Amino acid sequence: MRGAGAYLDGVADPELRTILCPVDFSLGAEEALRYALFLARTHGAKVRVLHVDDFSSFGVPGEAGLVEERHARLGEQLRELVNRHRGGVDIEARLQSGIPYEAIVEASHDPEVDMIVLGTHGRTGLKRLLVGSVAERVVRTAHVPVVTVRHPEYASVAKSPGAPIR
Repeated sequence: MRGAGAYLDGVADPELRTILCPVDFSLGAEEALRYALFLARTHGAKVRVLHVDDFSSFGVPGEAGLVEERHARLGEQLRELVNRHRGGVDIEARLQSGIPYEAIVEASHDPEVDMIVLGTHGRTGLKRLLVGSVAERVVRTAHVPVVTVRHPEYASVAKSPGAPIR
């Protein structure tokens, strides 16, 4: 994290100004948002909530109205999510089109962004291989620290020996 903070035993106490919290409206994303808000309250930071719609990045010819309608629905869903969790924290919501991990990393290049808090889905095995992991790609390519948060429901699946792969 950027910024000159106080030093404690030789370790910088980083200044948190803006926490980027990408959301996809999953349980993991809501858990990440709760954690980002906790950090924001603790450090006096603001939270920038970002939803990246990858549907329109596929380019559906002749369906511009469909994309606009989808964006309107997603915008409303994003506003509802932010209003439900605001709790006195300064929150900024953004909706954009693109490839999720690329848009998240690009958003993290803003000099105001000091950290990313990102939810995970808990996919394992073949499903993770086929679908890919946005969180993993963000962790590997972001230029700011990334905290990944898993919803407790996903954590129990990952910790259970012999649990079925989903």
